[in-house]
Amino acid sequence: MPQFSNMSARLLGRFRSGLYASPRYLAGVQPPLHPKDLLSHKLLGFYDGQTIDTWALTDGKSEFQIKPTPQFLSNDYWIVKISAIHDHGIGFLPDFFANLEEKEGLLRRVLPDWTSPQIPVYCLFWSHRFANPNVRLLVETAARNFDAIASYLYTASRQDVHLSEESEQGPGI
Repeated sequence: MPQFSNMSARLLGRFRSGLYASPRYLAGVQPPLHPKDLLSHKLLGFYDGQTIDTWALTDGKSEFQIKPTPQFLSNDYWIVKISAIHDHGIGFLPDFFANLEEKEGLLRRVLPDWTSPQIPVYCLFWSHRFANPNVRLLVETAARNFDAIASYLYTASRQDVHLSEESEQGPGI
């Protein structure tokens, strides 16, 4: 977390990330048994504009870091998730962001015993602004409701359409 003398921070909560891929992708490959096996897979990476995220994983006993050489790279987690749903490889996604697709069968957890360490989320604000009741209310509401983020509908869908079907039925059907 950045340190600024004129800023304050409030911990909102923590989350974990995990490895996800589509059932169809996993059916066509030898599933990884250990994080080191990920290097032989198609990986979907997140790029923050400066570096490709390193995937830090733990199973509670051991830690493992992988600097993926992704087949696909995006600066948008939605694009990474949609790419995983459409069989392009294994993505490292926040659990709250992939939970619904996992429940719907669009994604499967890969190496389910391995997750990221807990990642803290802070609200960072100018210290003098906390005296403003609107800023205080926003920060307190965000902290109180952070756990509800897991139930927000960050859902994607998949509709396989064959070109022959599309031409008969029209686009988008």
